[in-house]
Amino acid sequence: MSKTLYEKDMCLKASETALDALEETNLPVVKTGKGEMTYVTAVDGIREKSAGAGSGWVFGVNEKPGQVGAGAYELKDGDRLEWRFEKDAMAYFQ
Repeated sequence: MSKTLYEKDMCLKASETALDALEETNLPVVKTGKGEMTYVTAVDGIREKSAGAGSGWVFGVNEKPGQVGAGAYELKDGDRLEWRFEKDAMAYFQ
């Protein structure tokens, strides 16, 4: 089952990141670490490992998995950002 928590076009400032965009949705976000090393552990009450040991939050841009941390990925004009909760988060990157 999939459920969309937020879908909207956003106007971001230059150099805003995938993490900044997630935080601007006003959904409750729980994270650890800071800056480029920030790791998202829960969004809107949906927590990592709640669907199995490998489950967690991942993001992709323009239908490709993010290759750096969300706090490091600077979005560009026209990018389509998607945050997903995956039962096997590591498989998303393969």
